[in-house]
Formats: sequence, structure tokens, C-alpha cells
Amino acid sequence: MESFIRLVESEKNGISHHIASLIVILFMWVFVGSLPLLAVVIFNGGAPFEYEGRMAVPGPLSGFDPFLTFYIPVALSFVALAAGVMFSVRYVLGRPLASLVTTRPKADMGRIGLGFMIFFAFNVIANAVSFLLEPSSFVLSFEPGRLLLFAPIYVILTIIQTSSEELLFRGYLLQAFGRAVRNPLMAAFLSSSLFMLVHLGNPEMSNGALVASAYYFVVGYWLCLVTLKDGGLELALGAHAANNLFILLLNYETSALEMVPSVFKMTGTGFDDMALSLALFVAMSAAAYYLLFRGNTGPNQPPAVELSQKKRKGRNPAKV
Repeated sequence: MESFIRLVESEKNGISHHIASLIVILFMWVFVGSLPLLAVVIFNGGAPFEYEGRMAVPGPLSGFDPFLTFYIPVALSFVALAAGVMFSVRYVLGRPLASLVTTRPKADMGRIGLGFMIFFAFNVIANAVSFLLEPSSFVLSFEPGRLLLFAPIYVILTIIQTSSEELLFRGYLLQAFGRAVRNPLMAAFLSSSLFMLVHLGNPEMSNGALVASAYYFVVGYWLCLVTLKDGGLELALGAHAANNLFILLLNYETSALEMVPSVFKMTGTGFDDMALSLALFVAMSAAAYYLLFRGNTGPNQPPAVELSQKKRKGRNPAKV
């Protein structure tokens, strides 16, 4: 589990470098990242967001689709976050960007796809169970024109958003905590706690703050464990993207992405639904972890340490 954390050994490790890197990341995410949404609000003279009858401040943008006036400006903040993390790692901490992602010679696109399929399957199974328990809560919300228009934009911005979060929480922070506390599992706990904290403002908290918080923590912790065990972010990158892209098929009320068009929508969500989602995720993630790593390595994947040893001995590293 320590091979991924050991990638930080090439960085500038002075306390001043770490403080500077955090300042850059927070400045880019919080300040620069908020400028698109701030510009929309200033131009309109107030928040122009209106969705399904909700009140919006009258103004030149108040009649526009909230996907344009809310989702896109918010999603652009993750472009700033990704830029901040990558700049900090490369130029403040002075190590290669690849060291933020994987212990392999290069990122394994196949494992990104595998992570995507696993989490997509999680969503299919979880929502199939929900449908069997309460079919009346699922309604058709298909708007062909709106979906075709916004889906490509959503896919691109979602990949940016989920990748930037992975680079921050399962990359930069997991490695930083791992080096500081010298314990991978504690590093995963700290990273997942911060991942949970930044999601506490999401509308999902109305379904039960305690269980929703636990859900975010467990998801973050599982992604950390997979990253540590696999020696790279690839599985986590695919899994996170699949989770958010599933919204295009099934969205739900009280979601932070409720304005995103979808084929179906789940209505009347509450505490029971969130608790069921948490229980199903715990069961399925445990099963997935076992299937991925039931041997000493992932499926058909040499351990990262073995790869590095072969490279040092002059052998050709495995193509991954």
C-alpha cells in the first residue's frame, strides 16, 4: 500500500513548499474558481437560478436554463482546482505530474475503464433494488432536445470535475497525509474526512445529515483503499466519473445536480433511500475489492513494486 505514497519522495519537502502549494490550490479553487458564478450573479443583479418553479431574481438571465446559469459556472471551478493542483505539484513541490497519478510507467487507461464499469454497475444494482422496493418513485423525465443539447457539455465537465477531485483527495492529499503520518490507512481516513466535509453543503444532506455524511466518507475511503492497493488513481478516476455520469440516466430530487437532464428521475427521496444506498455501497464495494485484489495483485496486473524492480534490473517494464 505504501508504493503510491512513496512517489512523494522526489518532491521538495520543506514546510514552506507545502504551505505554498496549499495556498495555490485554495486560491485557485476558492477564489479563481468562484469567478464564473460570481460574474453570472453580478450580471443578473442576483441569482438567476430557476428550476421547476423555484423563484429566481428577475434579470436578463433569469429565464435561461439553470444548466447554463448554475451548473456550468460551478463546474468551471474544477478547471481552476485541477490547474491549482497540477501547478503546485509540478512547480511548487517540484515533482513530475505522473507521480500524482500512478506508480506505473504511464497511466493505465484500461484500469480507468475497469473502475468506470465497476461503479456504473454499482449504480445499476442499487437503483434496481430501489425500483423493486418502490417503483412508484421512478418517473420518466426524458426531454430529448434538452438532453441532446446539454449531455455532451455535462460529460466533458464531469470528467474535469471528478478528475480534479481525485487529483486533490486521492492524489495530493492522500500522498501528503501518508508522508506526514507514515500510516496509509490513517492517511486514507484523513483524506476521506476532508472529502466528506467539502460535501456537507450538498442538498443530499436533507435526506439525513448523518447517513449522507457517512455515505460520502465511505465512498472516499473505498476510493483511497483502491488507490493505495492498486498503486495508482486509475480505478478511482473511472469510478468517480461513472458515478456522476450515471445522472444522465437517472437523476433524483434533492441532488446537487438536479438541474442536469436525465432519462428518469427518482422522486420523494429521503432518509430510507440514503440509508439503503449506504448499505448497498458497503456490500458491493467490499465484493468489488475482493474481486479486484483477491490475490496479491489486481486482475492481470503486476504489482507496482515488481514493475519498479524490473525497471531497475534493466528489463522492459510491462505494458500497462
